[in-house]
Amino acid sequence: MKSEELRFEDLQSVETIEVKKGGNSTVHQVMFLLGLLVFLSIVITPSAGYFKIIGTNRSYFSYFLAHIIRILLGVLTGFIFYNISPRRLIAPMTRYTLLLFSLFFLILVYPMTHGMKYHRWIPLGPFHFQVSEFTKLVIIIFVAGYVAKGFTKMKNFKRAFLIPLSIVLLNVALIVFEPNISTSIILTTIAAVQLFIGRLRLRYILGFLLIVVLVLVVGIHVSSNARKRFYSFISHQQVKENSQVYYAREAIKNGGLFGQGIGKSEQKFFYLIKQADTDFIYAVIGEEMGFVGAFSVFIIYLALFLIVVRKIKSFVDDMGYSVLAFGIVFTYLIYAYVNISTSLGFIPATGVPLPFISYGGSAMLANFAMAGILLRILKEKDERA
Repeated sequence: MKSEELRFEDLQSVETIEVKKGGNSTVHQVMFLLGLLVFLSIVITPSAGYFKIIGTNRSYFSYFLAHIIRILLGVLTGFIFYNISPRRLIAPMTRYTLLLFSLFFLILVYPMTHGMKYHRWIPLGPFHFQVSEFTKLVIIIFVAGYVAKGFTKMKNFKRAFLIPLSIVLLNVALIVFEPNISTSIILTTIAAVQLFIGRLRLRYILGFLLIVVLVLVVGIHVSSNARKRFYSFISHQQVKENSQVYYAREAIKNGGLFGQGIGKSEQKFFYLIKQADTDFIYAVIGEEMGFVGAFSVFIIYLALFLIVVRKIKSFVDDMGYSVLAFGIVFTYLIYAYVNISTSLGFIPATGVPLPFISYGGSAMLANFAMAGILLRILKEKDERA
């Protein structure tokens, strides 16, 4: 029997839908695409960060090893979350416990970084834990659990809108004052889109989107750096010579069709692209792998999103799982879009990592944790088909 094709407009249906028999084909497709991203990270990230360590006491081998260790820890984290039932994660006890931990860490980061310009990382010996990455995971889980309880279908303003909005904003407000404006805007957008898929009334969704604008306005006033980047963008200063975005675009231009070759990027020399292995890694991909390689990376994220969304249509009777899976792949896509757009100068320059590729431990762990949850959802749904 062929699988029934549904539109998201039909998400209120509770009809049990039979999907095509194909074992864990979707699981394998997702694992393959994630594997491509991780492989690319192993190849391109050490190249992008090579000149970052010149002039320091750090060796290239230690940098490469640290990156591999972060990936291995990410795989372990993904395996742990894969072995936890998503049903348990979105249960009230778990999601509210995670929220308390999120708020605790978001508050704790301020006294632990007293006197510092930014309050984003909790120092743990040689490692630094970026709290907003944990909060990102918590919000995705919370909204999915909230939708699973059916609250978004209620007409009651308090339960359908005010409660989820207050919880999301409480976390986001603490992130705004770190300051981390881009992450605040992205997290609010992710929550709004999840609630939209969960059938929250349109006028409430518009309320969430207005909050996104409010976060931007407050962020510009709170952070002088954010204000500088925003005005630099609207005045086109960020694409002028000697700016980060200028060199990022030059790197992509230098790549041509097939690139200069791995390790042969020129714009990462002498810190022309200061965050070549994190915020501007897409520029290095463009220069070393060319338009073909850079475009292929974008296609991988898009394919991952479309494959999962297509699969979600086959279990719309389970709103919690649908919204959780959608929230995860939408997060990958929007982070990729923002990172890529930063290098191309389409948006104000912002510090958002490219999922599974950029150098960094907290984001890597969070992305693998979400991957574990996503693969478990797909596996369970395939087994019940």
